[in-house]
Amino acid sequence: MKVKTIVTFKDLKAKTIRKAGEEFECSEKRFAEILKKGKYVKPVVEQPEASENTEDAEIAPAQKEPESEREKEEPEQAKARKKMAKSGKQAKKEEDGDR
Repeated sequence: MKVKTIVTFKDLKAKTIRKAGEEFECSEKRFAEILKKGKYVKPVVEQPEASENTEDAEIAPAQKEPESEREKEEPEQAKARKKMAKSGKQAKKEEDGDR
């Protein structure tokens, strides 16, 4: 098992100094022996490795926080606003064409 040193101590069996923050491998029996003498180490929780088939894994896209009030609008409101802007541009084009 993998453990992390909490405080610096002299590991008599390994004949070395274990510095605080150091990670090393030891048996569960050795872990228990060290803990019996004091709280010198703690187990390291290993993260599960990512699947090798990342192509098959479904990954949800990160959701972006809305930056402006317009981005916070409901979809129907956004569509209506775009439609009004589009119709305004068409009206302006027609005005320009009449001149």
